Amino acid sequence: MANVNARMGLRPINAPNGNTPKVGEYVHPASGAAIYEGAPVYRGETGVVALVSTITTFIAHSIVGVAAAHSASTSAAKNVLVYDDPDQLYLLQADDNSIITEANKQLYIGRFFALTIGTGTSIGNTTTGQSRVQLDASSGTTVLPANTTSLLVQLVGFWDAPSNSLASTYNKWIVKINPFCHIWGNSYPDSQVT
Repeated sequence: MANVNARMGLRPINAPNGNTPKVGEYVHPASGAAIYEGAPVYRGETGVVALVSTITTFIAHSIVGVAAAHSASTSAAKNVLVYDDPDQLYLLQADDNSIITEANKQLYIGRFFALTIGTGTSIGNTTTGQSRVQLDASSGTTVLPANTTSLLVQLVGFWDAPSNSLASTYNKWIVKINPFCHIWGNSYPDSQVT
């Protein structure tokens, strides 16, 4: 059975120790681009939250977390809620199933992946306010990379649900923000790289 194509961005599924997901309040600056629910956000040089809209290399430890709600662009600064716990787990849809299969999925658990984010109207749904971020399945590697800021999420596991098949495109995964990218995360010492 085909998986449903439901681009929802990064959706929190639980919190460490079974608690309610933690949110922090951050400033969405005046004239800032819209921030979509489920989109990763970062703290820029001015100390405010902005939308991560392209796949680039970020300053280490600059990702604050994931937007908990849509925040439209505005001419006045306002507050926005962000899931900012570095251990928060998220459900994330993959863009294809050409790399990770049932036979090799265990090789990719714990590895790091990029996101497909898009530009313009493909960043988020302007009607629902939902992010369209997906896991870039072809960006994963079975070799643990050195500290990197281009691979924003770490694969924690496969979402085990009857409606989620590895044999079909748009399968769902459990991920967390790469600790080297997260503002509250820890980097991986080079000695641990294999």
